[in-house]
Amino acid sequence: MIISKVNIVRFTLNFIRPFVTSFGEIKQRETILVQVFDKQTNEFGWGEAPVLSLSLYNPEIPSTVEAIIREVLFPILKNKTISHPREIRALFRPIKGNTFAKSALETACYDLFGKLNAKPTYILLGGKKKQLLLSDTISLHEEVQDCVSEAQQYIDQGIHYLKLKTKPGKDIEYVKVLRETFPKVHIMVDANSSYVYNHETVEIFKELDKYDLYTIEQPLGSDDIVDHAKLQKELITKIGLDESIESEHDAEKAIELGSCKLVNIKIPRVGGLTEAMAINVLCKKSKISTWVGGMLESPIGFYANVALSTLDNFDLPIDFLGALSYVVGYKDNFNNFPLDIHNGSADVILDKPGLGLDLHWDVVEKNITHSITLS
Repeated sequence: MIISKVNIVRFTLNFIRPFVTSFGEIKQRETILVQVFDKQTNEFGWGEAPVLSLSLYNPEIPSTVEAIIREVLFPILKNKTISHPREIRALFRPIKGNTFAKSALETACYDLFGKLNAKPTYILLGGKKKQLLLSDTISLHEEVQDCVSEAQQYIDQGIHYLKLKTKPGKDIEYVKVLRETFPKVHIMVDANSSYVYNHETVEIFKELDKYDLYTIEQPLGSDDIVDHAKLQKELITKIGLDESIESEHDAEKAIELGSCKLVNIKIPRVGGLTEAMAINVLCKKSKISTWVGGMLESPIGFYANVALSTLDNFDLPIDFLGALSYVVGYKDNFNNFPLDIHNGSADVILDKPGLGLDLHWDVVEKNITHSITLS
């Protein structure tokens, strides 16, 4: 395939209620969609950079994604013959950072490549249809009973795995009440890098050890693996890393140090599907289970997450259902939903070539606020 043109689109997601984490509150967001075109056939593929409006999760924001694609990444791809999307990882490697922008283009090329070869992306990745375990995320709340109420909503839908967002001051009591209220539910906490490594932090997480959590996700700094290794040695509960792992190299060093026992793999955070697969292979060799995390993506990113989830070693519950609960009319974008959800699990339904997008494009287009074409 030869990429001759790229459309960059801004897509708005309106929220039913605020989604609150340790780094802030999200009421509405703009995500970036990209559409790449093949020169010979004019066939196209879609990808997404689900950045936040402020540099709270990583440095990228919508305007920087547009700029780096326009000024750097598209010129690298333009009119090059690409025999397989995995080649893009090496083409983009000299460019530092900008993983969300890289991921958007690479994912779009995987979608396009699948269409050109009449194969679903998940098969090109080496995946297979399987039953996925499901988890849902409880936002930060001022009152612990509001956490209980949100948890009950998910449990009523058949969810058996819950992630509780936490931060200093909203940790032990919240976990204690959730565990006492729902003794049979699997619970994890996600701190989004909100703690610093010191004696007090160690004691907090030792206390949480009592509540049978299946992981503590990213308790310490987003760029740290050293203190995570120290903390893991103090705990029974497994640490799962998120923000600290942006590449296969990061994962290799974290595993070598003993910084984690689980890894959350988000496609945009690591720069694309090829890097995500490499991290997963490394984790499998090291007997570290992985799960696919989400960023409250548009349906484009949702399909990519489903495709990645079909690979071996993604044994932990998928963690990208949040948009179903938080985004206004999210499911209205889909003609046929790619998951058949039932009693806390889901069967994968991906049959079309590429990512398998089966969307109501008239609904999708209503939330497009801005687009530019590069050629």
